[in-house]
Amino acid sequence: MGFWSWFGIFAAITVLALSSYAAIGISLSKKAKALQVPSERLQALSLQLEATRSADVEVAKLVPAIDQDAGAVLNRRQGVLKANKHRKEQRQRRLIERLRLMEIDESRFR
Repeated sequence: MGFWSWFGIFAAITVLALSSYAAIGISLSKKAKALQVPSERLQALSLQLEATRSADVEVAKLVPAIDQDAGAVLNRRQGVLKANKHRKEQRQRRLIERLRLMEIDESRFR
């Protein structure tokens, strides 16, 4: 085989390699574009988490219930029960909100 035959073979290999790299790059860019919306949601959640993390928390000094008035203990107990109920309701609301925003893609089953 002559010089030009080998040159054509290697040029074809180069062109095929470059075109396959371009196809891989296009595929990766499409996948990255699909991740943009979830990443924005995660960034918003991250900012909320950072704000919560940086907030100061006051921890009340613990006093045994036996050293306190029975009315105060019952009032505090009612407050704790109310806070637990409120926390459970909020968790349920968050779950319902996540379920409402969830995108179900069943195209893989077709």
